[in-house]
Amino acid sequence: MNKNKKKITCTVFLYDEMDVDNDEFTWDNFCNSLNQEIDKSKKYIDHMWDSLYT
Repeated sequence: MNKNKKKITCTVFLYDEMDVDNDEFTWDNFCNSLNQEIDKSKKYIDHMWDSLYT
């Protein structure tokens, strides 16, 4: 693994309606989905980066 690349550590989003509890689109659902997408993206980026230098 290349030591020079920067690690993605956090992403911050602001959405005014995240506190609505009667909808499926709550903060917890949004946060969980976002975390899953970030993890997938980080794995993909790591894989692509590593493949360039192997």
